[in-house]
Formats: sequence, C-alpha cells, structure tokens
Amino acid sequence: MAVYFAATDGNDDNDGKDHLGLNVSSGSWNAAAKTLTRAGAFSDYTYNSGDIIWIDSAAAGANGWYQVIGKDSDDQISLGDLVSGDGISSNQTDVSSSSGPWATIDKAMDNVAAGDKVYVKTGTYYETPVIDTAGTASGPVSFEAYTTVPGDLGNGDRVIIDGQSTRSYGLSRTITGDLYYIFRGFCFTNHTSHGVYLQFVYRCVFINCESVNNSGYG
Repeated sequence: MAVYFAATDGNDDNDGKDHLGLNVSSGSWNAAAKTLTRAGAFSDYTYNSGDIIWIDSAAAGANGWYQVIGKDSDDQISLGDLVSGDGISSNQTDVSSSSGPWATIDKAMDNVAAGDKVYVKTGTYYETPVIDTAGTASGPVSFEAYTTVPGDLGNGDRVIIDGQSTRSYGLSRTITGDLYYIFRGFCFTNHTSHGVYLQFVYRCVFINCESVNNSGYG
C-alpha cells in the first residue's frame, strides 16, 4: 500500500494560500524578476523558501502555483518558475513523507491506485478534487485528515474544501459504479451547486465529514 501526502501548509502556515490571501493579493508582481512586493499597509511576508503560494492572473500575468525560492526582505519574496501542473514541482515524485507533499488533493487523486491511503493536512483547500480511479473491495482508497501526525484524524480539525462561492462542486468524479473510497475528517462548503457530487456511484464512505453552506444538496 502506498502512502501519499497532500498539504496546504506543508512547510509554513502560508503554503497554498490562494489569490484571495491578504499578502498575496495585495502585492505587486514583477514578472521579469519574479518578485512579489507587499503593499505597505499590510503585514510583513512570513513566507519561507520552499513554500508554495498561488498567484492570481490579475497580479501576476500568469496565474498558478509558484514556489518561494528566497526572501529578499520582510517586504519582498522571490519566486521560482511556474510550478508544473498542480504538484509541488515538475519533478516531484517522492511523496512518501510529509516533507515532500503534493500541493493539491486532486494531484493525489490523479495518482492513487486501489489500496492507497492519502494523508491530507488539515487546513483550507481551494480546488475541486475529482475521483478518476476506483478502489476495490479488498483495497479501498482512503483520504484521511491529519494535523500533526498521520493517523491523528485531524485532532478535531478538518480538511476544508472551500468553493469560495465560485466553484460548483467540492468533490466530483469522472467514473461511475463502485468507487470503494473512504473520506475521514473533510468539510465541503461554499459551492454554487453540491458540496459532494457523486451521482451514479456506490460504496463511498464519509466518516466525520460534513457538507455545509452549499447551494445544492450533498
């Protein structure tokens, strides 16, 4: 059984902050130098090298995930090249420990096989994970929240999939029939349609999960 990690804050509390994050959206972007400078009215940057942040097209000219490669000052950070796909880096293949997690849950869903378990760091994720591969009766696929140590089931916290009132679904699928998936410690919220859209599928178990403040059912 393979074990994978996905983390919105694998290195620092600011990892994975989307374009609505205060410091990111308020910064000025230099596309040639790949530097982000904060607006003077806001707090200093607390990002560290290795952190992953989201730059919106309105600020960056090329929206996507970028990795922080240096902190020039409390006011300015330097970013590397646009991260390939939705992973931490273009060559990220070793995700067997929390020191090298994928940036998104959907990236993990793209790579799992029957019997795999994915530990997802508690926090807020701005994405729509899509189930592409089914588990089996003897080898279900598990996505489980954790806070400090894998297996701690989030210590009461949850993995929050936030649609920001712009995305339709919090969880969807491209396949039908028996899924054999288990989710523990997830919350799906603020979607324009359903928090969980799994029509025509069976054998998908949700433990200590909730779907709230969505326009549709589920």
